[in-house]
Amino acid sequence: MTRENDANPIIKVSDLRHSYGAREILSISDWELTHSENQLLLGPSGSGKTTFLSILTGLLKPTSGNISFHINNEFNLTTEMVGKHIASIFGIVFQDHHLISSLTLEENLRLAQQLSKRKPDTEWADHLLNILGLYSRRKDKPTLLSRGEIQRAAIARAASTKPAIIIADEPTSALDDANCNQVMSLLESLSNEAGSTMLVASHDKRITPYFKKALELQSPEVLS
Repeated sequence: MTRENDANPIIKVSDLRHSYGAREILSISDWELTHSENQLLLGPSGSGKTTFLSILTGLLKPTSGNISFHINNEFNLTTEMVGKHIASIFGIVFQDHHLISSLTLEENLRLAQQLSKRKPDTEWADHLLNILGLYSRRKDKPTLLSRGEIQRAAIARAASTKPAIIIADEPTSALDDANCNQVMSLLESLSNEAGSTMLVASHDKRITPYFKKALELQSPEVLS
């Protein structure tokens, strides 16, 4: 799938700040994400990466600042509104995966598609499971999968809705070099095939070669 209006920003951030009490943990003066550039959100633990992702996805209201969204000419949303459209805009690979244990793998993907309010696409879901080596496990529940299979299943679920943006939070955490490269190659390949822009939050500098652009966040001690 070809991305439309590649040079146009789909998210624009200005003067964004977030604090817990008197402690400021996030400060971003100006940032944007365009269709044409996958981006890396780089920083050590505690630098505000997950907080920033939570703000972008409408799960957390920032202390101050402005965020605007323009997704495929369908949305022109503020951060207060985006939470209502989260399943349509974002496909998210969480640190803890968050697959629903009572559902089979294919049911997890089907539910993600239903929540996105788009027509279920079984052919695309089966394609994802096949190229990720999970098709034979599609009837299994997450408790029967290995750690590596669960990680690939989380990637499949994120891409299953062909979202505008695929977000991955620390996808290479605790992986050796070979598996790190495999996961990043899969994310990159599936993002391209789904027509999605990829935003990855990580402290892992091994993955920097996969990105032309990065936003590096600093620890709260440096901010203060």
